[in-house]
Amino acid sequence: MIHKMLVRYNLDKPDKIESDFLGLMRDKQGVVRLESLVSRLPAAFGAVINCGTEVDADRLYRAFEKNKIAVDSVEQTMKDLSVYVSEIARFEVGEVLEIVHKLEVPQGFVLRETEYGEDLYARFERNNVLGSRPR
Repeated sequence: MIHKMLVRYNLDKPDKIESDFLGLMRDKQGVVRLESLVSRLPAAFGAVINCGTEVDADRLYRAFEKNKIAVDSVEQTMKDLSVYVSEIARFEVGEVLEIVHKLEVPQGFVLRETEYGEDLYARFERNNVLGSRPR
């Protein structure tokens, strides 16, 4: 399990970090996207934060249920969320990620670091917005 999650990151407001966690959603055509779990707003980018609690696919799926997010296939969603959590684990707190569609990988997507997070951690470290940075 990890202690990191993605929150919505808006390039138009780079000094603001949203508090709504991002989930991975798959539409009826099979295209995956990032979407806020509570507000349901789509997100092109997500900032990695230390959320202070353990996160795994089951916990994320419970958030889907709590927020009444309908899924076409529980099995597919659980597979997607497992990959999503393992993808987030590869990155450090403060990095800004985007989803990339790749047909050559089993779930059809990967998360990729963008150039937008280079100094994000430094800007928010004083206010402890991102949580403590794992070493």
